[in-house]
Amino acid sequence: MVAAVLVIALIYFTFRFANLQTGNVLVTLTDPPIVPTGTQALYMNYSSVSVSYLSHNSSGISMSNITGKIDLISLGNSSTVLANFNIPNGSSIQSVRFNVSSAYIVINNISYPVFLQ
Repeated sequence: MVAAVLVIALIYFTFRFANLQTGNVLVTLTDPPIVPTGTQALYMNYSSVSVSYLSHNSSGISMSNITGKIDLISLGNSSTVLANFNIPNGSSIQSVRFNVSSAYIVINNISYPVFLQ
């Protein structure tokens, strides 16, 4: 239970427009600067980031089948780019999807599985 609450509290998933003229969308992951005492690591395995958008004439989905593992605690006051999408100029983003395949947390040298619901 504690681990599940920690994941919700620690994971911030954001997207931002890097360049509106070209429709460039960066999907980033960041971690807050404060973590519970004794937490040494929060590892997350991820895959398939996608952005669904609506343009003037149609809709579409841009998808990246990336995979990776990241220690969210190591981000400390910074962010990392998970995916970079180019969508048609003038489009509006309808949704951003991010698949977390598994996660675990290390507290006081003990690893605990994290389950997302």
